[in-house]
Amino acid sequence: MKELYQIRETFETHLTGIRLGRDGQHKALCPFHDDNKTKSFSFNDEGLWKCFGCDKGGGIKQFAIELGIEYNGTASGYIKKPKPEPEVKPIDYSLLKLKAEEWHDNLMRPIFQKNEEERYKRKYSFYVKNLIGKNEKGISTFPYFDDKRRVIAIKFHKDKDGQCRWYTKGNPDNTCKWYNGWNLSLYKPSKSLIIAEGEPDVIKLCSHGFQAICSSAGTNSVPPIIPRLKEWL
Repeated sequence: MKELYQIRETFETHLTGIRLGRDGQHKALCPFHDDNKTKSFSFNDEGLWKCFGCDKGGGIKQFAIELGIEYNGTASGYIKKPKPEPEVKPIDYSLLKLKAEEWHDNLMRPIFQKNEEERYKRKYSFYVKNLIGKNEKGISTFPYFDDKRRVIAIKFHKDKDGQCRWYTKGNPDNTCKWYNGWNLSLYKPSKSLIIAEGEPDVIKLCSHGFQAICSSAGTNSVPPIIPRLKEWL
């Protein structure tokens, strides 16, 4: 009797428009299709059910499967299945840092070998601080950092086809980001902050004493506003 009671209550919990029959055969609005008036869903106290509108049917287990619910041993019968948490892969920052340093060395080593004067070190200080470099094809590379000064992605300057590509080995996150955003902690809210078109513009502006950042997607998209940026809004 207890099992029959649980089956009956399970149906009553998840169905609407129920009309109980004296012979143990009942009707309700079907939860699996647009059944506003016909009450085409038929069920009994033993757990068997059939919809004559959408042609679905079966036992109480199939009813649970169709609803996406799971038996929990209570009088209510079934509860919603919790969705499994998506697996989050840890970011391997070391791979990105090594590649950024390799490409940075490609760019800066020839410059400093030819020009050891202090003024060149000042001229390229932004390049050194931000590990700007060039890859094997001579394409400029712009590392992106998080607030902890870790390289989280490396963006390539436009290729011959006009496309900007990314090196993200070790980091599955490819969301839109702020370039030079990590440097905001050193900026002064009393001075203007320029949101530039792209990374080369940020480099030029910062090299001339301005405060600048840009979006990794250019002006087409704006990344989430980081807390430090709100001081300029």
